Amino acid sequence: MRLKSSIEKLLTKRGRKALYISEDVEVGEITNKVDIILSPKFYWIRIEELNVKKEKEALKFAPSIFEGQFEESSSSYRYLAIKGNENKYIFIAYNPKTILDKLKNDFKIDIKNIGNIYTAQSELMTITKPLSLNRVKQIIAIDGIVSEIPKFSYDNSINYIVKYLKNGERSNYKLNYKISDGNSNYLFVASILPIGISSYLALDIVKL
Repeated sequence: MRLKSSIEKLLTKRGRKALYISEDVEVGEITNKVDIILSPKFYWIRIEELNVKKEKEALKFAPSIFEGQFEESSSSYRYLAIKGNENKYIFIAYNPKTILDKLKNDFKIDIKNIGNIYTAQSELMTITKPLSLNRVKQIIAIDGIVSEIPKFSYDNSINYIVKYLKNGERSNYKLNYKISDGNSNYLFVASILPIGISSYLALDIVKL
């Protein structure tokens, strides 16, 4: 039974609907868990050439690469590194709180209905031709960088990104959007740590 449950969970996750979120996109009412693909408008992006082999090593340079870029405190941001051609890395900086606030307030998406969050950069960087977003916008990838640009022709309003995301598999570049709040398990876990340390010290005193 446990094996069957795990397989069903995997299949459900793999087939989860993906929504592309941008300023001009209407998502409607969301009642089931969905994956989110964020427009480039939701994060900062830079390309740098580094003499390192792994994304994990490149990620250490991200804070200095974006230094002075944000109006808010840089400690509010998290980073993602995607290896490109040769020694080039695509760096993404994002503010999880800002993203969650926008999803909740602007698009009425409850956090309980959010599965994984990705960027258009990781999920659409391999497209070979522009994808229509709506009547006035399209998505393109030039030199590995994904952007939203105006359309030169307004006759096609079909959202081809929905079809593209439906047929494709998600990448491994998920954003870490979990943040602590008064109602989360993260705060509960954090509160356990000092209690455990105090208990450990108390036992030592008793032994002495």
